Parts: sequence; C-alpha cells; structure tokens
Amino acid sequence: MATWDNLRGLVRAHLEAAKGRNAVWPRGADLCRIRRLEPHPLRWLLPGKVDLSRPEERLIVYGTLMPGGQYHHLLAGLAARWEKCTIRGSLGAYRGYPSFKWNPAGEPHPAWLVTSPRLPAKYRQLDDFEGEAYTRRLIPAEAGHRLVIAHIYEGKVRA
Repeated sequence: MATWDNLRGLVRAHLEAAKGRNAVWPRGADLCRIRRLEPHPLRWLLPGKVDLSRPEERLIVYGTLMPGGQYHHLLAGLAARWEKCTIRGSLGAYRGYPSFKWNPAGEPHPAWLVTSPRLPAKYRQLDDFEGEAYTRRLIPAEAGHRLVIAHIYEGKVRA
C-alpha cells in the first residue's frame, strides 16, 4: 500500500521544482491503493488546496485521447468531469503520436484532467490500447488552484 512517504516524495519534487531546485522523486510508487489519507504536516507547505484522494479515479490526457483528439471516443462515453490542468515534463512525439515524460523541473504543458469513479474499470482497455510504448503511472498535476495526483500514460519521448 502507498504511504505518505510516497506521496510526500511526489509533492516535494513538484514543489522543489517550482522553486527552481533539483528534485529527486520516487519511481514506481504504488499509489493506486490510496483511499483515505490521514492529515500530514506537509499540507501547510502547499499553495492552494491539495487533493490526494482517489487518484485511481483521475486520468490526465494530453494527446489523442483529449477532446478533439483522434481517439477521444474511447473516453467520450464515460460519465466524467473534464477540466484543464497543467503538467510538467517533456512533450515530444513517438511514432507520430504525442508522448509525454514527467519531470517536476520540466516545462509546463496544458492537458486535461478526467475524473470519474468508472475510470478504474476502463484502465485495462486503455492499457491495451496504449500498448508497450506507453506506461500508466501517477504524477502530480495542477488543476485550477489545487494540486492532484492522477494517472497519465507516459511514453517514450524523442526530441
């Protein structure tokens, strides 16, 4: 099960990068199992609201799955809330498709945050669709005046 240390590492990397410092972040943290979080002293350091609840119900889309994208139909029928967000890292292309690699010190990029309690049931289909070129992982995203943890399909980036 994910711990506050896993979450703290992601959030700390995001904050350190925002301050212009080099950040080290956890890799492969299993944050999918987080359901309820106890109060933690780190919260007072964060600007705005931090929403770390139910990351499995959030997906960041930045390419062909976003509204107007070639494969948006895979998510269009899902009862979900769509909102604009900002993610940090490198955006490039892999085999002609958009590909994003998270880096807390990277450039900000616009994306969409999809929130739905039905997303966990959709991940197997999306994982198969994205294939081996993309890996689903959790990253922080800024949505409005809050920081959230959400899934994203991170791919191979070619500059």
